[in-house]
Formats: sequence, C-alpha cells, structure tokens
Amino acid sequence: RLDVEEKYATIEEEVEKKSRKLEKLVRKVGEAERELKDLNSEFQREREDMLDTIRQLARQIKLKETLLAHFVPLDKARSPARRNCGVPRIVARSGSVAELRMVRTAPA
Repeated sequence: RLDVEEKYATIEEEVEKKSRKLEKLVRKVGEAERELKDLNSEFQREREDMLDTIRQLARQIKLKETLLAHFVPLDKARSPARRNCGVPRIVARSGSVAELRMVRTAPA
C-alpha cells in the first residue's frame, strides 16, 4: 500500500523509505510477470492438447465416414434419424476385419 502523505524527519529517511517501497514494488512486479508467463505457458499447453484432440476426433470421423461410404448400402446409410433405425457401430471381430452393425436406439 502506498501512503501518499507521509512525513519524514530528514531527506535521507525519505529516500530510504521510498527506496524500500520501490524495491518491494519491483519484486511484486517481477512476481506478477512470472505468474503471467506461467499462466501463458499453461494456456498454450492446454490449447495444443485440445487441438490434438480435435485432430484425432476429425481423423476418427473421417475413418468412420469412409467405412460407411464403402461398406454400408446407400439406402441403409441415409438418415437413420428419420427412419429411426439406429446408429452405426463398428464391432471388432476376431481376425483383421471389423463388422459394421446398425444398432437400434430407443425412440426419442
């Protein structure tokens, strides 16, 4: 806290007290700058993690769309919500081939 109207006995006392206050403020500014730098670094890491997650999800969507386009008949792939037929799910099978099934959902 800065006391604007302090009285000093001598000029030397004023210089000493104001120097201590200045040093204290310089330390506080340094601490605030370090905290800001830490927060910016943390924000950047979180942002990069979110972007990586978005990229992974986009790749998964593209893979699923490709599987749907190549392995599901066009009439089965169209608007499952309108036909209330369910949601496509990839089911792992023994071996290297996965099975795509239409899983019925409960009516909304």
